[in-house]
Amino acid sequence: MFEQGRYGNAVLVGDAGYACNNYIMTPLEQCSTSAENLYNESHIRTRNCVERLFSVWKRRFPSMAIGLEVSLQNSFPIIIATAVLHNIARRSVESTAPNDSMIINPVSWDAVLARGNINNVNIDAVRTPRNNPTYRRRNEIITNYFSQLAR
Repeated sequence: MFEQGRYGNAVLVGDAGYACNNYIMTPLEQCSTSAENLYNESHIRTRNCVERLFSVWKRRFPSMAIGLEVSLQNSFPIIIATAVLHNIARRSVESTAPNDSMIINPVSWDAVLARGNINNVNIDAVRTPRNNPTYRRRNEIITNYFSQLAR
């Protein structure tokens, strides 16, 4: 659905195990500017929150941690059901693992994209060798949003 553009400007945050593309933002291997450092720091903080949520979810539903012994086709409804049940439990203030006060809510990607004016980037301003179509959107985010914050 991301490849078909069904989620508009939304992006996924992935670790270095994923390939960077138009909808998966990955960390930079090496940072050479303060804007790139800010991007990587924000990326790490965002991923950290997601990974902590997955840990809480797996504690609530241990089958999510040990693996589902069902077909791939049947796993999708189970994952969705546990996510829905997790959200219901949270809204009902069911006890779970203690809240971590160290979790910092990052800025939403919608805000990053809106503030960064992603559609009006001067791609020539992006340094090479990262001036590559595969990394274009990540470069736009770094140039248009994190460069402003690094000043």
